[in-house]
Amino acid sequence: MRIGLCSSAFGALAVAAAMPVVAQAQSPAVQFRVPAGPLETTLPLFAAQSGEQILYSTDLVAGRQSPGVSGALRTDQALTALLQGTGLRARRTSPNTLVVFDPSVRAEAADEAIEIDEVIVTGSLIRGVADGPSPVITVTRGDIDRQGHGTVAQALAALPQNFGGTGNDAAMSNGGDRTGTNSFYASGVNLRGLGSDATLVLVNGRRMAGTGNKGDFADVSTIPTSAVARIDVLLDGASALYGADAVGGVVNIILREDYDGAETRVRYGVTSDGASDELQIAHTVGSRWSSGSVLGTYEYNDRSRLAASERDRANDADLRRFGGSDRRRIFSNPGNIVVFDAAAGG
Repeated sequence: MRIGLCSSAFGALAVAAAMPVVAQAQSPAVQFRVPAGPLETTLPLFAAQSGEQILYSTDLVAGRQSPGVSGALRTDQALTALLQGTGLRARRTSPNTLVVFDPSVRAEAADEAIEIDEVIVTGSLIRGVADGPSPVITVTRGDIDRQGHGTVAQALAALPQNFGGTGNDAAMSNGGDRTGTNSFYASGVNLRGLGSDATLVLVNGRRMAGTGNKGDFADVSTIPTSAVARIDVLLDGASALYGADAVGGVVNIILREDYDGAETRVRYGVTSDGASDELQIAHTVGSRWSSGSVLGTYEYNDRSRLAASERDRANDADLRRFGGSDRRRIFSNPGNIVVFDAAAGG
């Protein structure tokens, strides 16, 4: 849409309140001589004679005729006379600027009820603290389904800011993290690689109970994926608001609300090279009424073991066929039995 601006070289569009011209200050009288004609031509001429900016939309004035104006008048009075019979009005927005608008359009818009979508904000509970520069990453339910993640832990592990080397169920079962804390097969969140005990996990804004003997990290694998609406991740700088366990960041898992119906989900996956598969079955039932709602979800996950012998790179320590070195050793505990061939000089 083209926008006209008189007495200036750029375009602008302004919407003003539906009220007649009211001069904020008594401007001196100006000798106007604007003949009758289309507003598209009379308004630029009026602006040139008044020396002030007249803002309007070209679509607004198109097809409207002005009776013109002549005589020594103040700018506000002259513009009111120029717009007589056009259905338009003007309002002064600054000492040297007036805006032309259609009062009927604003009145009709005010009579219509506007329906606004619900907006959920994840923020600080401490009043008076300014918002920090740390962004909030949101993983929606659609993102989880579209990327093929079966669990909350898998969805979080896909984030570049989350270190996935430890703190997942596979590493836990191999003793790679928190050995002896009764946390096998647990799945923690390790933002920025500072440790899963430095990432705070919330469920609907409330702290999640700790896992294992120490209870110093949250096991997100206990949350059914089917019950999750979205996941908000606040990175860095959250310890001032939530405490020392939020140095790495905060993960807020938002559950589904007001769900009415039943849903059954079945997911089956297999590794690209075979030898390991995964089965997930989930059933969700929800009901809502005028004063509340209830949601129940049962989820079953089963993943078969993947033996190191199923992969060429892991079934032995001789990596020469891959361009590496032979890392096998004859000295070990327990010891190896090595047979030497005397004929070959061994």
